Amino acid sequence: MALPLASEPRAKVEQFRRKHRTAMLALLFTDLVGSTRLKNDLGDFGAVTLIQNHHALVREILRGFPDGEEIETAGDSFFIVFVRPSDAVRFALLFQSRLRLFAQDHGQPILDRIGIHVGEVVVDKREDAAKPKDLYGIQVDTCARVTSLAAGNQILLSRTAFDNSRPVLKGEDIDGVGPLSWVNYGPYLLKGVEEPLEICEVGETDKAVLRPPPDSEKVHRFVSPDSEPVLGWRPAIGQAVPQSEWVLEEKLGEGDFGEVWVARNKKLNERRVFKFCFRADRVRSLKREVTIFRLLKERAGEHPNIVKVHDVYFDEPPFYIVMDYVEGKDLALWCEEQGGLDKIPYPVRLEIVIQVARALQAAHDAGVIHRDVKPSNILVCGKAGSGEIQVKLTDFGVGQIVAREVLAGLTRMGFTQTMMEAGSQTGTQMYMAPELIAGEQVSTRSDTYSLGVVLYQMLVGNFRKPVTGDWQKRIADPLLREELGRCLTGDPQDRLSRVGELADALSGLERRRTQVVPRQGYFYRLWSGLRRVASK
Repeated sequence: MALPLASEPRAKVEQFRRKHRTAMLALLFTDLVGSTRLKNDLGDFGAVTLIQNHHALVREILRGFPDGEEIETAGDSFFIVFVRPSDAVRFALLFQSRLRLFAQDHGQPILDRIGIHVGEVVVDKREDAAKPKDLYGIQVDTCARVTSLAAGNQILLSRTAFDNSRPVLKGEDIDGVGPLSWVNYGPYLLKGVEEPLEICEVGETDKAVLRPPPDSEKVHRFVSPDSEPVLGWRPAIGQAVPQSEWVLEEKLGEGDFGEVWVARNKKLNERRVFKFCFRADRVRSLKREVTIFRLLKERAGEHPNIVKVHDVYFDEPPFYIVMDYVEGKDLALWCEEQGGLDKIPYPVRLEIVIQVARALQAAHDAGVIHRDVKPSNILVCGKAGSGEIQVKLTDFGVGQIVAREVLAGLTRMGFTQTMMEAGSQTGTQMYMAPELIAGEQVSTRSDTYSLGVVLYQMLVGNFRKPVTGDWQKRIADPLLREELGRCLTGDPQDRLSRVGELADALSGLERRRTQVVPRQGYFYRLWSGLRRVASK
C-alpha cells in the first residue's frame, strides 16, 4: 500500500516529475583531437575558423537524423543523443567519412574521436533557461569515459550499442561509407565506473583505426579469471567470414558460447550454418563437439538424421565450425508453422520421433550420448500434409563419450576420463532423465527418457507439458502408453535397452494393432476411432 503524502511534499514530487523524466537513449560524444596543434599551425584566427566549420559539419549531418538532438557543445566537443543506437553509429560513420573529405579540402588533418553508449538518463527540461534541456546520470559519464579511450579517427562503443547496431547496418547502405569492420576488445575497467565494460569498435575496414585502447592510469583491460573473451572480429549481416568466401545472411541464435549464423557462398550457391565461439573457456567445448561429430562420421557414416559438420577453424579468432544448413525449423517452430501440434496428423508426429530415435541409435552405436534431446535440437523439413518429412538431430555440444574402448582411442583428441564421470547436470531440465537431475551416472538410456518426453508432449499436443506422475491418463492408446512407459520409467534399467527399439515399435504400430486388438468390443471401437483421427 502506498504511503500517503502531505499536500506540500506531494506538490514537490509532481513538480519534480514534470521537470525531470528518465529515458533510455543512445549517447554520443565527439571530441576534436589536436586543437592546440591547429592553433600553432594556423594561428588563433585560422584555427577558430576551421573549428567553426568543423562544428557546422557536425550540425549539417545531424539535420539528417530527425531522432537525434544536440544536447551540448563545449569547446571542441559535442554531446548528442539518439533514440536508436544504429542511428548513433550511422551518424558517427558518416561524420568520420565526411571529416576525411573536409581535411582534404582544408589541407589539414582533422581527427575526431567518438564514443557511443546506451543507457538510462535523467532528462532535465528548463523552458525558461538558456539551455532548455540537460541530461544527467552515470551513463553520461560512462559515455565520456568511452570517448576518452578512442584515438583520432576512431569510433568506440559499449557492448549494448555494438550489439544493437551491427545487425542493422551494412556498409553499402551508408552513402560514402565502405565495408565495415566490427571488433570487440573485451572488458575494460574504467575509472569511476564500478563494473567492467566491454569496449568495441566499428569503422571502415580500410580506413578505421581498429586497434584496442591501451592501458593507462584511468583504464585497463579486465579479464575475469573464469572467462577470457576471444577478442577481435564479430559477425554482422553482409560481412564476409574471415579467410573465406562465405557472407553472413541471417543470425539464427546465440548462447554463452557465441552466435549461430547462416552464410552463403555465392560461387558455390550454397548456404551453411556457422557456429562462432567468442569465449576462450568455451572453445574446448566447441572442439569437443567437432570431435564427437568426427567420431560419429567415422563409426556411423553420414547419417541422414544427423546434421553434418563440413569444416572447422580453430587456428585463430574467430573460432567456428561449419555445419549443414537445414531448410526446416526446430520442432517447436515447425509445429507452429503447420498451425500447431493439434493440426499435425498422428502418423507424422510418430514419424518425427522415429527418425530422431534412429539418429540417437546411430550415435549410441558409435559410443556417444547426446544428453540434450529436446525440440530445439530437432530440425524438421517438409510439410505435415505432404506425406514426406526429413528430421535431423543437431547440437552434440554437451554430448559424452560412453564406451571406454572408444574413449581410450580418443585421448589424443583431448578427451579424458572425466567425460564418463557422474555429476554433470548439463541439459534442459524438463527433458532430463531423473538420474541426471540427481547427479548420477549418465547412460544411453538417459537419451531414451528425453526422447520419451518429446513423444509424450507430441501426443498430448503441448511442448510445455511436463511429465507428471499421472501422465498415463492423458494417453488413450494402450500401445502408445506401453511404449511411453518403457521410456519414462524412473529406473534406467527398466527402460528400453536400445532407443532403436522405440523406432521399431512405432513403425510397426499398425501391424501390432491388427494382431492384438480383437475385432469387437471396447478396444476395437477405441482403435477404430484412433485410426480415424490419425488419418485426418
